Amino acid sequence: MSKWSNIYSQRLGQGYREYCSIRYKTFIDVLLSKGKFNSFAEEGCGIGTFSGILFNKFETVIRMTDVDCEMIKLAKSSCLALSNIIEESDILTQKYSKNKRPDIIFSHGVLEHFEDFEIKKIIKRQLRDANKYVIHYIPTDKWIIPSCGDERLLSLDKWQELTKFNDFRLFNNCKDAVLVWKV
Repeated sequence: MSKWSNIYSQRLGQGYREYCSIRYKTFIDVLLSKGKFNSFAEEGCGIGTFSGILFNKFETVIRMTDVDCEMIKLAKSSCLALSNIIEESDILTQKYSKNKRPDIIFSHGVLEHFEDFEIKKIIKRQLRDANKYVIHYIPTDKWIIPSCGDERLLSLDKWQELTKFNDFRLFNNCKDAVLVWKV
């Protein structure tokens, strides 16, 4: 079992989704504030927590991808109603056909696991592929210890330097941020 699937296999179910709905309310509110859209894509979906929350609130088309096949299995068991739209794909090489580009591409807790050059590559590709917005949750350098050990806790200034986001929202005592790019 991979490190991530081992951690998240303990977080399946409605209780964890409800916890995330409260803890990451700002992130969810930013996603929902962008209006009624036809489609979302969560890249690095993990167990599908945020896609599940959005689907229940928005009832729109969502595409979920993750590179870890064990996480895909967990996501499919956690989000049975969405299991047909969960697939294995690498965020670095993700591709969308021109007529299936999502309005919003988002992730929660993914970018901080990559090196600077990879982050730039991911954002550049997502800005090309999204129709309207790219939105990411990231932990900031205000956290003292990474939650799983390999996160790069960068300052908001460093994120701006790397990615040139258009807007942001800080929350949880400035430890967490939502970064927004308008396409």
